[in-house]
Amino acid sequence: MEYLSLLISLGLMVFALAECVQSSDDERVGLHKGIWIVLIVVFPIVGSIAWFVVSRSRRNASRSGQGPTISPSPVAPDDDPEFLWRLESERRRAAQRSTPPLPGADGQASAPDAAQPHEPGIEPSGPGDQDQGDGPS
Repeated sequence: MEYLSLLISLGLMVFALAECVQSSDDERVGLHKGIWIVLIVVFPIVGSIAWFVVSRSRRNASRSGQGPTISPSPVAPDDDPEFLWRLESERRRAAQRSTPPLPGADGQASAPDAAQPHEPGIEPSGPGDQDQGDGPS
């Protein structure tokens, strides 16, 4: 049982030392890195616990809005509403260019007789071309 407490304190000390060596200045609360290393080695349990409490509280404070904030940006193009809007407008423009305009689509009525050529031998009939009965019977 005594070896277990020794192994736990040694593991805690090694872990605290590794984190302390890799830490940044703001995680160390103004104390020099060497002072933290001495505290962890001389007082393995108390120094390690003190290191974890101080470094974790500083990390949490910087993440909770006191540090620099990063604005959320779209991860993929289909998450970006501006990209989707441009894609839809390009699709509509391409569809408008590919379909030919319909006759009379410009707002003017088209004359069906004038637009289509007549077949040879058949005269187009107009409003005054009705059979009066004066032809051969």
